[in-house]
Amino acid sequence: MGAYQVLCLSRSASEAWKPFEEEDFIDYRDAMKGPCTYKCSIYHCLEALEWAQKLGWYNRLTFNLAEYQYYSSIENGDMNWIIPGKLLAFSSPTDAEKGAEGFSFSPEFYVPIFKKLGVVAVIRLTKKDYDREVSLSPQC
Repeated sequence: MGAYQVLCLSRSASEAWKPFEEEDFIDYRDAMKGPCTYKCSIYHCLEALEWAQKLGWYNRLTFNLAEYQYYSSIENGDMNWIIPGKLLAFSSPTDAEKGAEGFSFSPEFYVPIFKKLGVVAVIRLTKKDYDREVSLSPQC
């Protein structure tokens, strides 16, 4: 309901959150092991939606749901634009033929998709599980 208010009724995150501020919601927690080192509440998400609209990163009238659903599915790379056309998050490549869910995530898998999407640089934020040279080869 809060997201609807921000995205469809053009209310601020503060306005959208007001009816819920007395409720006791649990903050987001990712699936990583160990203690959570950050706080991410529903209110934070509403603020992010508000800013995404202000910055032109999200427009409900032009958002391509089919493309989002296609690329965000694990069998198609598990990718999502963080900043459209600028910053793309994706599952880490691996040298293994099959990923944890039974899908390939080799550098060779990603390179054609990255070319299609206009990705020109990749920054690895996880441990190295692949041969970097493979993705730099002319065959990719």
